[in-house]
Amino acid sequence: MVVPITINNNSAVVCPLKLELEQVSLDYYQNDNYLIKFSSKHGTRYNWTQTQQGFLLSSFFIGYFVTHIPGGILADKFGGKWTLSLGVLATAIFTLLTPVTAHYGGYAPLLTLRIFIGFGLGTSFPAINVLLACWIPQKERSEIGSFVFGGSMIGIALSYLLTGLILDYLIWDWVFYIWGIVALVWFGFFTFFCYNDPASDPFLSKKEHDYLESQIGRLKRSSDLPPTPWKDIFKSIPMLALICIQIGHDWSAATIITNLPKYMSNVLGFPVFEVGLFSALPYIVMWIVSVASGFLSDYLIQHDIISITFTRKLFSCGTIFTAIFILIASYSGCNRNMAVAFFVVAMGFMGIHFPHIKINPLDLSQNYAVNLD
Repeated sequence: MVVPITINNNSAVVCPLKLELEQVSLDYYQNDNYLIKFSSKHGTRYNWTQTQQGFLLSSFFIGYFVTHIPGGILADKFGGKWTLSLGVLATAIFTLLTPVTAHYGGYAPLLTLRIFIGFGLGTSFPAINVLLACWIPQKERSEIGSFVFGGSMIGIALSYLLTGLILDYLIWDWVFYIWGIVALVWFGFFTFFCYNDPASDPFLSKKEHDYLESQIGRLKRSSDLPPTPWKDIFKSIPMLALICIQIGHDWSAATIITNLPKYMSNVLGFPVFEVGLFSALPYIVMWIVSVASGFLSDYLIQHDIISITFTRKLFSCGTIFTAIFILIASYSGCNRNMAVAFFVVAMGFMGIHFPHIKINPLDLSQNYAVNLD
């Protein structure tokens, strides 16, 4: 949705394009919204600087950060089902409004809308933690938790792949319309099939209910608990260690999610469809590794080979290799195959984190795990 920016080859590495740029006739004007119209299949494009594009991409995380703890408190009080589903519903509506906001509002309103999209999705992981605490026994958390959290990787991979196809055949507006509609359909299915806990699920058999209650017990809601011990939480060494590694993981993950498609397009010179394909590949590998490492983690725990604590610490070591291969990828120059391969390996090691940092809050405190992610 932006005009390709010409980069001075003397100041930056720019690889030759694999395909020649499409020649299009221009009918453009510039106003306060920095709008440029193309008379081509690409639709309306905007002449935003690299700095403005960076703010637009990162503004989502402002809202995402702000609603984590409030979302956790709401999930603890009202249950994870509605906290998660209503957050996604709000995000779906804001996504559908994105093209209209860009066309008629311009840069500043779109930046604000992106922040509101972050507000909606910021409740997701706290709400998921509450649902996992209510539904998954301790010795099955690595396996099932990795599968659940790893679902976001499949979502990213599919969105990259399908977005590339959409952009090949339709104007960019349809990316937001299609994914907004998909989110609305998801909201309908999720609210119908999901329940906050085993006790509220009318379709659960007595055998399943008794098993889950014997393994998990009945978690207390916030109304039955003392106030959240914030002071003790932030004095806890395991908690502080978890925060540190979570920051490292999320920084690298958010940076790659936000910038990998731009890097493959603007620097490596991949055409649109291949950008989607090769941006998706690291996340597919990451999902496979996360599920496999979850099975391995639970196997080690259930067979008393190593303790839960040591398992969590062992699997956190994947962070080191992720950092190494991301650094190596930055030196791959214009070797496209090498750059893609290194990002794939880096993201694969990131998948090992799921049996550790995503599940560890449930180990530290089931009833307050909502506030630990």
